[in-house]
Amino acid sequence: MTLSQKMKQLAICIFLAFVLGALTSHAGSFGSGFIISDSGHIVTCDHCVPDGSRIAVLTQDGLSHEATVVFRNAGLDIACLKIDKVTKSYFTIGDSTTAKILDQIYVFGFPLPSAIGSELSASQGSLNAIRNNGGLHLLQIDAPVNPGNSGGPVLNSTGAVVGVAVSKLDPMKAIDQLGIIPERINFAVPSSVLRAELQRNGVTFTSPSTPRDFESLRVLASSATVQVIAAPSRPADKAADSSLSQDERSLLPSITQAAIEYVLLGNSIDIEAELSIYAPKVDYYDKGLRDFGFIRDDLSALRKRWPERYYVITSVDQVGVDADKALGTATVHFRFALFNGEKFYRGDANTFLVFDLSTKQPKAILVREHKTRKKKG
Repeated sequence: MTLSQKMKQLAICIFLAFVLGALTSHAGSFGSGFIISDSGHIVTCDHCVPDGSRIAVLTQDGLSHEATVVFRNAGLDIACLKIDKVTKSYFTIGDSTTAKILDQIYVFGFPLPSAIGSELSASQGSLNAIRNNGGLHLLQIDAPVNPGNSGGPVLNSTGAVVGVAVSKLDPMKAIDQLGIIPERINFAVPSSVLRAELQRNGVTFTSPSTPRDFESLRVLASSATVQVIAAPSRPADKAADSSLSQDERSLLPSITQAAIEYVLLGNSIDIEAELSIYAPKVDYYDKGLRDFGFIRDDLSALRKRWPERYYVITSVDQVGVDADKALGTATVHFRFALFNGEKFYRGDANTFLVFDLSTKQPKAILVREHKTRKKKG
């Protein structure tokens, strides 16, 4: 198959290849959102607020707010939350039907917060396409997005919201189906869809009246973009969860985040970024207690053997915490694909992790691979 044929096939099956929830790695534990009213209404993605979760919204004044769900639509992957906060900083919702190909856009959010911190991150790019597949409308954008950006605002050059960051093309499915690695193919729910859903549910929002200059856009984004954290509460965990103190329950989201990022940082080309999730001494797989130097060498060897690496989280469970001992545990389930030219190594794996919670961000102190199903080629 020629490259042009592969690209045509990509255009046909693009909506089969992308995975909703990829930006939060299917665990729904952390994401982004944005304030749309002075009474504390917040827009995010439905997959960022899984059923049965305790939802916290972290605003840029350093405060945490308990959030309630006003409405959610799994089909559109849109949700609206409400916090008890009066604010003058909120976004206006623009009309995406007037957007044009190659219009400049900006994306704000909180990618990989426990690895690089919870400071607001921004990226810019262009609107590449307006997709319509079976009634599902999406904006295709090339602004970089990463796990944690889901639910963040996509703004046009005048500072109005024209979309909600929602997903990116799944590289593993594209490799399996097309034999190519997609680059910067990301998606957002159009603001026209968001506006209709807000109106249908009686949520008030404001349309833009005057364009914003870049500085006022930046200032607004820094105060009106929020982080959304959903602590998992699965039926199997209810008995154990009921025995946890309030302080222990508050640690569950950060443990889940750390477990997700432990795996996803393997996608990074920066070894130092991947090392950031480890404590100075780690009970490292079957190698015994090891330090940064040993782990750095091990990660370097992996990169040389497999220059192209892709990891996709499928779930995180067995999340536990012992506040007295400052320890947290989690088991993370993921798919992986490693490539070196024509050679590949892929499959499914489960990894058990223990984290030290005494530091600002959880640090892995024990790593064990439970089970791997693999295929070589």
